[in-house]
Amino acid sequence: MKLLKRLSVLLPVLALSGCAELEKFANEAKKIKIAPAQPAQPTLVESLDEVCKVYRQNSLRANGIFGGKVVTARAVVESAYDAVGDFTISLTPIEVKLVELSAVAKRRTDAMLVSKGQFVTVTGVINNITFGNARECAVFLSDATF
Repeated sequence: MKLLKRLSVLLPVLALSGCAELEKFANEAKKIKIAPAQPAQPTLVESLDEVCKVYRQNSLRANGIFGGKVVTARAVVESAYDAVGDFTISLTPIEVKLVELSAVAKRRTDAMLVSKGQFVTVTGVINNITFGNARECAVFLSDATF
């Protein structure tokens, strides 16, 4: 019984000392400044030839290595069409004859400004690499600008 009486006196004292520590911690946490996150810069792909080479060796590896990376290429517009709400441009790269490009335009106006046979510089994010229809591999780009 004596122990219970002693605990009843000690517990509020311990609780209050814990509150003081908690309040001190909260005040210190308020002083911490968090800088806004900087957007990550996408990695650039050096060569479409390299993409196709890796694809021929292992398609899964190629998509793992190059998926999400940015590529820029000079190309000739083959066609422009609306594929279920995506404004898609089919292109043939000038320097690389073994690759075909299919680019979904970032903005509708970009897709509307290009014409068949026009030379363009396309920049986009690789979202898939697969077997090409007329060439060795096809590279699909999203968020493409021309």
